Amino acid sequence: MAKSSRMVLSVGAGFLLILVGVGLMAAYGLATNFFQTPWFIKFALPAMYYVGSLFVGVGILFFFIREKVWRCEHCREVRKR
Repeated sequence: MAKSSRMVLSVGAGFLLILVGVGLMAAYGLATNFFQTPWFIKFALPAMYYVGSLFVGVGILFFFIREKVWRCEHCREVRKR
């Protein structure tokens, strides 16, 4: 058995969170600079930006969370350390 590590969370979910976060932040930038948004939507725009930045942060975190495991090269067995 050799020391190794494996990803705990999904890479696809991390990419999806990053894309949604970037989309929310881009929508905030477009809405504040290029579009004339109604007054009731202007109150939600900062929240959209903050939620987008949180999604990007959590999506990036998905790539760094790993679990330490023991891995057997012969039988491909994996056990927690």
